[in-house]
Amino acid sequence: MQVFKEMNLILDVIQYIPRKLLSLFYFILDWFLGINLFEKLVVCNGLTAFFAVILPSAKYYIFESWFTVNNPMSVYMIVVAFYMFLSIFFHSKFRVISRVLLLIYFIGWTLYHHYADPFVKCEHILMTGYYLNYITAAAYLAASLLSFTIENR
Repeated sequence: MQVFKEMNLILDVIQYIPRKLLSLFYFILDWFLGINLFEKLVVCNGLTAFFAVILPSAKYYIFESWFTVNNPMSVYMIVVAFYMFLSIFFHSKFRVISRVLLLIYFIGWTLYHHYADPFVKCEHILMTGYYLNYITAAAYLAASLLSFTIENR
């Protein structure tokens, strides 16, 4: 008899977890469909931010082989993406100001770092990951400004 009770408990847990995961999925979907279009772009742009961080930024040829290197500034894209996602939950004029300042600061430092102290000292070829840092930041900036204009009509 004890075995049947334990089996029922295990079956209840196995049934409970998918139900809760499904209700969490519907909760997130409902939240996503409830925000405006440009905030949806901010959420979806998190995918490009992910690729901007993990993709190599430059490649160089040394010792008869090609090597790739990541942009050290792309690590800050994680902070930018995290802040952009969290700021969706706050509605104020401070939100757009802080977003714009953060993105301009990020783009400025990335440009400065590239021209003042390149992350690869030898001759190199810039790759997709490098450009995705700028594309992602520009897309975040455009989506933030457009979201602000839509909300304040």
